[in-house]
Amino acid sequence: MSQPSDDCGFDWSTPPLQCLRLIGELPAQVRSVLEPAGEATSRRPEPKTWSAHEYVWHLVDAFRTSAEWIHDVRVLDLPTHHQPENDKLAEARHYADLSLETGLWSLEQTCRLFIQEAAMTDPTRTCHYADWKDVTAGDIMSFLAHEAVHHLWDIRRFAGVAEANHVG
Repeated sequence: MSQPSDDCGFDWSTPPLQCLRLIGELPAQVRSVLEPAGEATSRRPEPKTWSAHEYVWHLVDAFRTSAEWIHDVRVLDLPTHHQPENDKLAEARHYADLSLETGLWSLEQTCRLFIQEAAMTDPTRTCHYADWKDVTAGDIMSFLAHEAVHHLWDIRRFAGVAEANHVG
């Protein structure tokens, strides 16, 4: 996984500290894209594709649950991670009906929490990703940096921004 991922441009060989930097920059970048976008933030590009607004809430949940995940990796011996079903979580939480401003605030908080836990975690510690394989804390940092880069790219496209530059 050292090649750029799909069209978002994420490089899977990005070192853990750089991954945390990318995650740390995400909330301000999302805010700068969405604040001037107005109603475009709520527009779905296709009926089954989330709007930029809904992607904010997906990122909030991804970083919150991943902060818990990386905490387990830091403090438990070989924990098991069970990935939530994203579409079911979005439906249960009614992403489209939640406040965008609160989502932007929550994104700042959850990214900060993830970074705080990840920075205290040895990147070589492992956990079992249920139904898949054992992964390291460094892998988790890469997964979440990819989430940041990829969904910022989505948010830029879906909010109507002309050019979808990626983080990096």
